[in-house]
Amino acid sequence: MKMIALQTGTEESSLLNNMVYQGIMGKFNNLFIRKELIAKPALSLLKKNEGSQFYQTQVKLAGNGVRTKATVLYATDSGLLINQDPVISLTVRFHDVNDEMCEITAKTVVSRIAIPQAADIITIAYNANDLSMIAVL
Repeated sequence: MKMIALQTGTEESSLLNNMVYQGIMGKFNNLFIRKELIAKPALSLLKKNEGSQFYQTQVKLAGNGVRTKATVLYATDSGLLINQDPVISLTVRFHDVNDEMCEITAKTVVSRIAIPQAADIITIAYNANDLSMIAVL
C-alpha cells in the first residue's frame, strides 16, 4: 500500500477513520453475503464441496439423467450453499418416462440468480430408477 503525504493532522485522522470504516463494513458485507467465512480459506471449502456426494450426484444427474419439463409447485430454502449457490427443497410435477404424472420433493442446487418460483416451468434431470434427487438444468 502506498503511503500518502498529508498536510494536516485532520486529514490524517479523516483518512484513518475512513480506512477503518471501510475495513469494518467490508468484513460485515462479506460475512452477510457469505463471500468469506472466518478462519476457513475459500479454496478448501470449494474442494470439499466438489468432492461431496451430493455435489457428485447433481453433476451425474445433469449429465446422465432423464431430462424433462417440470412445473414448480413449492420452493423452500434449506439454508445450505454449495459453491455460493443455494440448495433448495423443490416440489415439482412432471411426466416420467412411462408418461405417468409424478410429484416429488427433492433437494437440488440452483443458481442464486435464477431461483425457481411456484408455477415456473423448468427443465430437470432425474434418475428413472430413483426419484429422490433431481438436478435443475
